[in-house]
Amino acid sequence: MAEEAYPTPASPMPNFTGSCFCKSCTIEIKGDPQSVSICHCINCRQLSGAPFTAQIVVSADQVSIKHTQGMVGFNSSPQVTRYRCATCSSPIYATLFKGKSMAIPVALIAPKEYAGSLDQALQPTLHMYYSQRVMDVNDSLPKYTGSVRSGKMWSDATNAEISFGMG
Repeated sequence: MAEEAYPTPASPMPNFTGSCFCKSCTIEIKGDPQSVSICHCINCRQLSGAPFTAQIVVSADQVSIKHTQGMVGFNSSPQVTRYRCATCSSPIYATLFKGKSMAIPVALIAPKEYAGSLDQALQPTLHMYYSQRVMDVNDSLPKYTGSVRSGKMWSDATNAEISFGMG
């Protein structure tokens, strides 16, 4: 019997792994994210204690989560349920779009031992809720006044909203 040759993919889908502070929750993401956003909304700011957060948005079927001590979930808005490690309270993920997508903090995936070595696929691609910011961010990323779905962009030149008709 002849041996069949199967083509191997040119480059395998990337896998990204990370954990919470106490390591009782681990997470694996298979494949590239849908987006990596920087969120300036008041909920993210209050829940993180930071002026903004960065999160990886992926399809729920791309994610595998294991936990030894459990997780605590709560609704931070009608559309978003957030989950934290029950032991150290690190944010683990949030469900979006009725559970179809997940937002995972970049800090969970970023390698702690290699500052500045974030994989290119995990670099932020946009700002959301920029009109709620507490500090300006001078970069070239698109800045949405609210959610990306709103389609309303922030204009640095006029410090006012402009619309591109995406919503």
